[in-house]
Amino acid sequence: MRYFLFILLFWVSQSFAQNWDDFENFSKLLHYQNNKSLVVSKDFFMHKNGNTDILSEINALKQGYFKPTSLADKHPRCIFPDRYFWLSKQIKLKNYEVYPKFCKKLTKWSLDNPTKSISILLVGGYFSNPASVFGHNLLKLNSGKDSLFDLTLNFGARIPKNENTISYILKGLFGGYSAVFSSGYFYKKDLVYSKHELRDIWEYKLNLNNNEKTLIKLHIWSIQNKKFDYYFLKENCAYQIASILDIVMDMNLPQYRPWYIPNEIASQLYAQNNRIKRIDYKPSFEKNMLNRFKKLTPQEALLAKKIIKKNSDFLIKTANTRTLDALLEYYKYKAIDTNSIEFLNKKYKIILARLKKPVQKYNNTTSNNPAPHKYPKLSKLELSFDSDNNLYGEFSIFNNSFLGKHNLLNSELITPRIQFVRNNNNIFFHSFDLLKVKKLNKNITNFPEYKFSWEAQVGLSRIDNRIKPTAIAGIGGNVYTNDNNEIYIFNSLLLNHSQSEISPQISINLINNYFGKSLFKYGIDIKNGAHFYKYKIQKQINNNISIFFEKNNINSSLGVGFYF
Repeated sequence: MRYFLFILLFWVSQSFAQNWDDFENFSKLLHYQNNKSLVVSKDFFMHKNGNTDILSEINALKQGYFKPTSLADKHPRCIFPDRYFWLSKQIKLKNYEVYPKFCKKLTKWSLDNPTKSISILLVGGYFSNPASVFGHNLLKLNSGKDSLFDLTLNFGARIPKNENTISYILKGLFGGYSAVFSSGYFYKKDLVYSKHELRDIWEYKLNLNNNEKTLIKLHIWSIQNKKFDYYFLKENCAYQIASILDIVMDMNLPQYRPWYIPNEIASQLYAQNNRIKRIDYKPSFEKNMLNRFKKLTPQEALLAKKIIKKNSDFLIKTANTRTLDALLEYYKYKAIDTNSIEFLNKKYKIILARLKKPVQKYNNTTSNNPAPHKYPKLSKLELSFDSDNNLYGEFSIFNNSFLGKHNLLNSELITPRIQFVRNNNNIFFHSFDLLKVKKLNKNITNFPEYKFSWEAQVGLSRIDNRIKPTAIAGIGGNVYTNDNNEIYIFNSLLLNHSQSEISPQISINLINNYFGKSLFKYGIDIKNGAHFYKYKIQKQINNNISIFFEKNNINSSLGVGFYF
């Protein structure tokens, strides 16, 4: 790539002198990586070889400027305004305008989408979709008015209807789908992510100068609906949204590492000098609703439960403002899944009762978790010594451990993970987890519904000096919660190739204390009556290092984790 840029620099040096970085920025407008553009659509290039020959593309760019303006919206200046904006900063272009008068569609689009600032959105992880389990990224053009009508850019794969899960995962991993940038109003994305999928959104408002904002906006016009190959792990929403930011700032996009996840954008933005103007948290619709119920008194909560169970006009009339507001949020939440006549009638009665009450002000819902830029990277290497003088080494590519910081709230996802042990100068395979996942659903005080929690784990383990396939499946629930602690009870089924065991367990999660996060687990093996326990405490030193102590009924260990 540098070789081509050097030739380009030499070629244009006869006409003007220019900074090296500006020529590299042109290759970024073409989404070049390793001397080739990632864009598949041929109409994205002005020259037939433009996807691999940057010299030919810039030559075509200069020639295209002088084509007759009678081409109107089909003129290269109307189709590729970002490239001509870049070129105008390198050489003087006669009669240059950012928005030429003959580009009617471009001009109207720009006027319809005024841009006072630009934000990157980080949407929380979503277990129901493998492609979104680590989160999602969007880019938003802020008009400075109603944010719900701000233009929002999305990058997503085009997936056929009724695609089966196995095909979906395999094609996603190995580039079987095409993907495009598409745009729409923010309220549509908010409806999907916040209200239907119940995901939190973090907004990073960027500090950009006018030229940078203009270049990004013009590039959005040029890149929309152009096809890319899609890969879940790397050339995904995070990577492609970051590639747009990379046009105006160095996002340090990895060329050879085979994964890139949404949180990395936040970390890289934070590492830039003064690139983040403000960070805003937008809780999911479910979080706002639960927050309303948490603020009810026991008497108000009891009345709310009775109203939900019974269709009583009298009970609705006796409810105060806070109770009615909580009920309205509840019925909006339930409307996602149901719209029966009885349901709508009760919701209508609550609305009528609420209209007779005074205005009530509420504090904004806050996040118990830190902003995404404070999360460590997901790949982790652990080293630990136990009390029997064994040395353990463990590596995982994606480590969303419950004891760590990440955007899978109250959940755990580790895949894949491998562990070795060194004993008496010999190194042995200890275990391998293809997938370890646990979804913990907290049950909020005063809320009238109960959600179950679940866990699953598939892999290999050394049992009686033999390597055996193992699996764990469990279901349970939250029996106690406060701001610092959570208690869960699980009933798990443990399987290997020769036997199965049922193990009731109690799990106490200490989520907020001075020493870090900690987990205590106690269980019974019903088959042989054996009791077992495990206690682990982990302290996150910074985004790169954590330390931990673990104690179980066999031994204890002390270790350190490195994130990269």
